[in-house]
Amino acid sequence: MVILSLNIINGNTVFNNIPMTFPFENRKESLDFIREQALNILNWPSDNRYVLSKTLIGINIIDIDPTKEDGFWQWEFVLSCKNIREFQPYFKLTREEFISLKKERDRDSKIDSILE
Repeated sequence: MVILSLNIINGNTVFNNIPMTFPFENRKESLDFIREQALNILNWPSDNRYVLSKTLIGINIIDIDPTKEDGFWQWEFVLSCKNIREFQPYFKLTREEFISLKKERDRDSKIDSILE
């Protein structure tokens, strides 16, 4: 089991004081989750009118493995969103285009939940 702890940072501002935590089966799933949630992660700095390309993600991954001596493996690092391929298309958008894309995604999500 892998536990991913996530903080969204822009400049000196941390948008979530309490890290968001998500459980996953393996490390690959946890890193894929970050790529899939690119729009939602960038939504926080966008709502507060920060420069999107300066957004950082503080990540703490804890891999619980009883076969290891300590029983777990921990990895902490900070990623710049501009270095992640899945985030780059959003940096080229104007603020209005980004908000429109977010509204479209929210609308599609609501429609999908109604149809299920």
